[in-house]
Amino acid sequence: MKKILICYYSESRSTEEVCYNIGDTFKAVYDVTIQPIKMINNIDAYETIIIAAPVHGMNWHMNAFNFVVEFKAKLIHKEVVYIALASMAYQGREFWQKKVYKSLEKPSKIVSPIETAIFGGLIGDMPTFFNFLFGISSNVKRDQRDWEMIEAWKINLMKKLKKSWTIKLFSSYYWLVVTLSNHSFSNLLETSDICTSN
Repeated sequence: MKKILICYYSESRSTEEVCYNIGDTFKAVYDVTIQPIKMINNIDAYETIIIAAPVHGMNWHMNAFNFVVEFKAKLIHKEVVYIALASMAYQGREFWQKKVYKSLEKPSKIVSPIETAIFGGLIGDMPTFFNFLFGISSNVKRDQRDWEMIEAWKINLMKKLKKSWTIKLFSSYYWLVVTLSNHSFSNLLETSDICTSN
């Protein structure tokens, strides 16, 4: 069974809740571990690593970025998924939204992911000036997470992981068949040589 690690950094628990929502679905098919990033010191046992964190200062949170940098040598050999949560993913001024949607470009240059996602997050209390600066209405819904979008995304990710796992199994089977065939052919040649020499 494929082993998946979902690791996260969460300030207001919104990212954590999204990770557990994804994990609860994946547990029906995969062996899933969900832990905060700060608890992870070894990723050898996992084929797929899902890393989630909020956008902070228009960048993916430094804790998640540093995790990618630290484990780069091992992550490049695994299926990696990045998730970012941002309060301005769906609203606010276009200038800031564009920056939010570029927040995963930097880690993607270090380790290329098989999939990424940017979901809405929680909007904290901000002074009126900052609401004006970012173009956020004072009466906007504070929880910007779209659970229907998250549901559709995780189902598509499961399909992608299942497909990659099938390809991996087929490749392993093909390698085994070829190896055994070559081994049998070599034994046949050796037997033939022995019979000829006798």
